[in-house]
This record gives sequence, structure tokens and C-alpha cells, in this order.
Amino acid sequence: MTRSILMAAAVAGMAASTAAAQGARPPDELLDRMAGRWILEGTIAGKATTHDVDASRVLNGQYLQLHEVSRERDAQGRPAYEAFVYLTCRPCDSVRSPVAL
Repeated sequence: MTRSILMAAAVAGMAASTAAAQGARPPDELLDRMAGRWILEGTIAGKATTHDVDASRVLNGQYLQLHEVSRERDAQGRPAYEAFVYLTCRPCDSVRSPVAL
């Protein structure tokens, strides 16, 4: 769960820095630009890892759902890591709010 929260914070940070670099954008437009399929590569606990991330609008378009699945498998052949993270924007202050399940 900690990795999901960190990922959500990183994604929200990327969206904020994208907004700063490209001028102010409406919050919904930033979330729309994050929709799609992504490959997350990096190092976790000293080990190289690759995760697939699918991002799409859900719940009447009010949230962006990130579904993160590691390509690494456990002994039973299931993903070693999987998470759903939801991002939304509060219209009053444009704050991105991650929710990890």
C-alpha cells in the first residue's frame, strides 16, 4: 500500500509540474492527459522492476483510476504486486486527492 500512495503522490506531482511547465491547465484536463497505458520502470528495495499501469476515467468521470500490475510473478503465477489508485480534483482548490485501495 505504501508503494501505491507513493506512486499516487508521484503521479500527482508530475501532473502539477506539467501544469507549471505548460502554464495553468484546468484540473480535469490534467487528469485526462494522464489517461492511457503506461509502463512504470524503476528500482524498489534495490531490485529493478517493471509495472504496467492503465489509467482511465471512472465513476461518472469524477475519478481517474490507475490500475498498477507488476510484471514479476509470485510462486503461484500471480502478479507480485497489484494496486488500484483513484485520483480526483476538488474543484474549489484543484488539489489532487489519491485514494489507495
